Amino acid sequence: MKRSRFFLLIPGMTGVLLIFMSFNAVAQIGHGGIPLSFSFKSKSAVPVVQMGKVDADQLLAEDAFTDTMPDYPRRFSKNFQVSLSPENSGLLQEIKGKGELWRVDIRSAGAYSIHLIFDKFRIPPGAMLFLYDPDHTHVLGAFTSENNKPWGALAVAPLPGDEIIVEYFEPYDAPFRGSISIGTVGHAYRDILGTQDDRFGLSQPCNKDINCPEGADWQVEKHAVCRIIFSKMNGNSYLCTGSLINTTRFDETPFFLTANHCLPTYYEAHTSVFYFNYESPTCNGPDGDVSQTLSGSAIQATTTNLDFSLVKMSDTIPHAFKPYFAGWNASPDPAERVVCIHHPMGDVKKIALYNKSPVTGDFIYEWDYDDSTHWYIDNWTLGITEGGSSGSPLFDQNHLIVGDLTGGSVVANCTSADAFFEKFSHSFADYSLKTEQLRYWLDPDTTGIISLQGYGPAVTGVQTRSMDDADIRLIPNPSDGSFRVEWSCGSFQPDRIRIYDLTGKMIFERPVPGDAHTLTVNLADVAPGIYLISLGDRRIPVYKKIVIF
Repeated sequence: MKRSRFFLLIPGMTGVLLIFMSFNAVAQIGHGGIPLSFSFKSKSAVPVVQMGKVDADQLLAEDAFTDTMPDYPRRFSKNFQVSLSPENSGLLQEIKGKGELWRVDIRSAGAYSIHLIFDKFRIPPGAMLFLYDPDHTHVLGAFTSENNKPWGALAVAPLPGDEIIVEYFEPYDAPFRGSISIGTVGHAYRDILGTQDDRFGLSQPCNKDINCPEGADWQVEKHAVCRIIFSKMNGNSYLCTGSLINTTRFDETPFFLTANHCLPTYYEAHTSVFYFNYESPTCNGPDGDVSQTLSGSAIQATTTNLDFSLVKMSDTIPHAFKPYFAGWNASPDPAERVVCIHHPMGDVKKIALYNKSPVTGDFIYEWDYDDSTHWYIDNWTLGITEGGSSGSPLFDQNHLIVGDLTGGSVVANCTSADAFFEKFSHSFADYSLKTEQLRYWLDPDTTGIISLQGYGPAVTGVQTRSMDDADIRLIPNPSDGSFRVEWSCGSFQPDRIRIYDLTGKMIFERPVPGDAHTLTVNLADVAPGIYLISLGDRRIPVYKKIVIF
């Protein structure tokens, strides 16, 4: 298709125009700014690309069964496979003295929202991509070269309504020619943005909002849990849940744990969009904000034998999102009691409680995972898990992740409320390949620990890590069992020292005086080997290894 071209002079934007221009910028890591076309009136209409008809009633009828199954991702969108680029569609204009501007208008009648997946996205510095509705009420962007992904594609969060305009500007002096193409147009036949109360309030009434009194003790960990949307190659998009997870380096690596049946392959991971802090602001309150999103991730480890997937988000998480990297416990011992924080049916964040120890179980519904690798909950004390909850973290009484949700039996009116969670202890190291286990990624320095506290660099009430491992000295190391622990950072004052063997058993513990900067330890009676020293600073310990000969 031949591209339309003409020159257009763009006058400077006036103060009056800025004063009266009002729109809602959606906070998927865009880099601000205003679409160039907002500053002028074009004499040529932007060509419309119309999607095919979507039979929402038929799709909802197909969903009637799977909606009751918590082991199914929650479908919300029918996707169209397209190929739309500046070379074959839309309107391409040359902006005199500036560069080229491409726009295309995409419509899908009756959609609650539209989301796009760019199957080609590699743009140069200075180029900008925006998405917006015809009224300029909702704007997504600017996406720039900083949004380039290693896999050369980009998934974007949905915008409400059944019409979306894509605008891409590339300056004349760009260092290379950009490559941009829309490969998927998602038609949301269910409303996941809350604009007409479709997702909000759809979960079972026994579910409790995270900001109800039942969630009072979980106001830190809730910041780890995200709702996910993602696409599959079958032409549909789905909802699941998952959690940020900490590493022994406490370095804010954006690792995210969910279920294998949610994000099993690179395609689902690449097309994923993560919603942070989607929750009602009060107990039984209004719908939550859906503006804090990140796009795209890469599979680090997964296996179809165990229902877990560890992905790495493609961007550093802004502290404005208040990320919390949840701690974990790889012990095979059952917890005393457990909690699940999740997005049932894609609803705002909820909490479910089980005030007993879960038992070992086999998941034998739709998938055949390894035997005895799940924690089984026979009937929740409070709340229930549903479709959309898949992948959500199971926390023990110490607020550490011990599993992720696979599924359970049919849910109806808060009955048959059992659940199976893949055991973290099996996901951690059952399989030797680094692509099939968690330990390689979560303990990159091979400390050997099996339990780790969480880390919230911007969450109120969470102590941040205040020194590097290098600031702790063990003298001598290796040692015959008698050694000194020294630290010199004035802002770091540990309250306790603990020493563990490599099975995770604590063999030594002692309080640290408030003004101390050195401590003498005698482990002369322990067997030779490697031991892990944990120097505690409230919730954030620092770890060092020592060799006893």
